[in-house]
Amino acid sequence: MLLYALLCATLSGRVLDSENGYPVAGATVILQGEDRGTYTDDRGFFVIKDAPERALRLVIRRIGYEEKTLDIAGPATDILVEIRPTGVLSREIVVTGTAVPHVIGETPIPAQVVSRERIEAANQVSVPDAMRLLPGLMVSGGAPNGATGRYTVMFQGLPAQYTLALLDGKRLLSDHIHTGVNLSPVPLLLVERIEVVEGPASALYGSDALGGGVNVITTKPSPVPTYAFRGFYGTYDNIDAEGAFGGAGPAGSSYLMSIGQRSYGGKEPAQRYKRLNASFRGSWNWFSLNGDYIQGDEGVDTAGLPTARSWNPIVEAKATFASGESQHEISGYFNHFYRVYKSGAALENNFVAEGNLKSHLHIGFNQLSLGASVRNNQFERTATPYHSEMIYGAFAEDEIKPAEALGFILATRLDYYPVGGLQFTPKAGALVKPTGWLNIKASVGRGFRAPSLQDRYEELFFHNTYYRNGNPDLRPEVSLNYSAGFEVLPTSFLAIGISGFYNDVTDMIGLLPTGDSLNGFPIFQRENIKSAFTWGFSPRLQAETRFFSAAVAYTYLNARDAETGMPLAYEPKHTLSGQLTVEYAGAGASLTGEWVKDRLYSGAIRLPDYTLVNLNLFARPINGVQVNFGVQNLLDQEFFTYEEEEAPLCQGRTMGGGINIRF
Repeated sequence: MLLYALLCATLSGRVLDSENGYPVAGATVILQGEDRGTYTDDRGFFVIKDAPERALRLVIRRIGYEEKTLDIAGPATDILVEIRPTGVLSREIVVTGTAVPHVIGETPIPAQVVSRERIEAANQVSVPDAMRLLPGLMVSGGAPNGATGRYTVMFQGLPAQYTLALLDGKRLLSDHIHTGVNLSPVPLLLVERIEVVEGPASALYGSDALGGGVNVITTKPSPVPTYAFRGFYGTYDNIDAEGAFGGAGPAGSSYLMSIGQRSYGGKEPAQRYKRLNASFRGSWNWFSLNGDYIQGDEGVDTAGLPTARSWNPIVEAKATFASGESQHEISGYFNHFYRVYKSGAALENNFVAEGNLKSHLHIGFNQLSLGASVRNNQFERTATPYHSEMIYGAFAEDEIKPAEALGFILATRLDYYPVGGLQFTPKAGALVKPTGWLNIKASVGRGFRAPSLQDRYEELFFHNTYYRNGNPDLRPEVSLNYSAGFEVLPTSFLAIGISGFYNDVTDMIGLLPTGDSLNGFPIFQRENIKSAFTWGFSPRLQAETRFFSAAVAYTYLNARDAETGMPLAYEPKHTLSGQLTVEYAGAGASLTGEWVKDRLYSGAIRLPDYTLVNLNLFARPINGVQVNFGVQNLLDQEFFTYEEEEAPLCQGRTMGGGINIRF
C-alpha cells in the first residue's frame, strides 16, 4: 500500500475553448489505459487523484468540440488543455437542469437551451425576447397595462409564479413577485446562454420550481483579454448600451466587468423606464466572487418624476475543491430588491440569502450528488410589517448509467418550511438510446410552491379596484408531473421529436372576497381555492449547419380548472413558433415567428389571437463585429396578454438597429 501511494500522485488542470479562452464545462477527461476519468466543473477544472508516476496520455472529449489527445511526462497540477469547437446542433450545449453538467441530448429531464450566438443573430434586445426563440414557452407581460417592461415566462399552461427564475443558479427577485419574476432587468451583454427546465424542478431547487425553471448563465472570467460592447437604438427611444472588459488579474486570477444602461420612451409617460446595471465576475484558482447591481426608474408622473425606483444588488462567493475524483462546492449569496413608489409614498422590500454545500461523487457507474442549503427570506411593504423566515433543505441525486445506451436519474429533496412543514419532492427520469439516432425520454416528479411571506402577511394592499390581504393559514401548492417523448436524429444536423406532459396541481392560491370594504372598494383575501390540470403535446423540428439554422414547434395545450372544467385564463390552446437564420459570407437574416390562438381572459371572455413576426438583418464586416437592423412585429399587430384584459404585449411595429463587438 505504501509503495502504491509513493508511485501515485494527483493530476489536475483546466479545459478551455481554443477560440475564445472560455472554460469548457462538462468535458470528459480520461486517463487512457487506466480505465479512469472525470469531468470538468463549470469553470473548466478537473482533478484525477492517485495517477501513476509515469508518462500518461489524456483523452478529452466534449460534444461540440474536437476530441483531443494530450501526452504528458507525468502527473502535474497545472495542465492547460485547449479544445476546438465544431459546428453541431445547439441542442448539444451543456445544461444544468440536473445536479451535474450534461449535454442536452444526454439528460432525461426535459430541457431547452438558447445560445448567445442565436440571440445575437436574431437581434434580441432583452432576456424575455431571447426566450421567444425557445418553442413551447409563453412569454407574457405580467403587470397591469404592461407598462414598465415587465415580462414573465410560463411553462406547460401554468401561471408565471410557478416558474423559478435564476441568474447563474441564484434566485432572482423583482416587483409583483407573486405573479412571477420579471426577467427584463437582466442585462443581455454577458448572457452566454439561457437554459430552461420544463416541468417541476423542486427535487433540485425546492419551492417555486413547480412548473419549471429558467437559469440565465453568464460568461465566466478568462485570463484571455476580453472586450465587448453592445449598442441598440429603436422606435420610442428604445436605447441600450453595455460595455465589458476582462482578462488576467494578479496572482493567476481573472476578472470580467460590465456596465450598461437601457431606457425606453414609450408611447405614454407611464410606459417609460430606465435601468442601470453593473456586473463583476472574478475567479482565482478554486475561488470565485460575483456581483450584480440593477437600478431602475419606472414611469413618469405629472411632475415629471419616476413613479417608482428600485435597487437590486446581488453578491455571491463560491469555492470549489476536489477530493480524489470527487468535486465539492461551498457557496453563498444574497439578493436584495428594494422598491420605492411615488417618491417615497410606498415601498416594497424583498430579501433572500442562501448558503449551499454540494458534493459530486463517482461510485462505479453511479454519479452521486449530495447537497444541503439554508435560506433566509425577508419581506416588508407599506402597511405590511417586516417578516422573516428560515428554510432548510437537503437533496440527493443519483445518475445511474449501467450502459452507454441507458441512463437513469433518481433525485429527491427534503425541505423544512415554517408553513407546510417538511416537503418531500422526488423525481425520476430515464433515457434510452436503442440506436445511435433515437433518444427516448420519460420523467415523473413532484413540485411545490410554499406560500411566500407576501402571500401570508400582506395587509390591505390597494390594487386599482380592490384591497388585497394575505392569509397566514395558506397551504403549499403541490403538483405532480409526467412527461415523455422521443427524438430522432437522422443526420448530425437534424433533430425531429415529440414530447407530451401532464400536470395535476392542487391547493392553488387565489383571491376570494371577504365581504368587507374600505373606502368603497371590496377587500379580497388569498385562499387555497382550486385544483387544476394541464396536459399537452409538442412536435418539434430543428436543423442546424454552419450556414443555416431552423426550428419549428407546435404546442397543443388543454389547461382547465379541475372543479369547474373551465379553461384557465390566458393560456393558449394552440401555439406555433419557429425561427429561421441564414448566413453566408459574413451576412445573413433571421426570421422569428409566433402564432397564438384560443385564449380566455375570464370566464368566456376571449382574448384576440395574434401572430408575431420579427425580421433581423445582420452583417459581420470584420471578425468580432456584428451590425444589425431589425423590424419587430412585422405585421403591425397590437395584442393583449396576461393579468389584465387590456395589457398590451406589443406596441405595434417597431424598428431598431445596433452593433455587437467582441474581442
